[in-house]
Amino acid sequence: MRHTLAEEAAMRQEREAAAREAMRRFRQSVAEERATAAADPTRRRMETSRLRRRIEVVDREVARLTIKRERWLAELNRLPN
Repeated sequence: MRHTLAEEAAMRQEREAAAREAMRRFRQSVAEERATAAADPTRRRMETSRLRRRIEVVDREVARLTIKRERWLAELNRLPN
């Protein structure tokens, strides 16, 4: 199904808003975990390890979404003006 440029823009804005909200939640949880872990060296190491894994997950998701975005842009560019 083809979408108009306005619909494409609206969908892109929704995706971008969802991504911004996900990053905001992630940063907030990271800040909370850092504050909790700061008091205990063992817990700090555990939190560091967990944060590294979460960052890897986020990096993979960003890569996946970037690929999707590039596909959508290529498809949009193929459409007649």
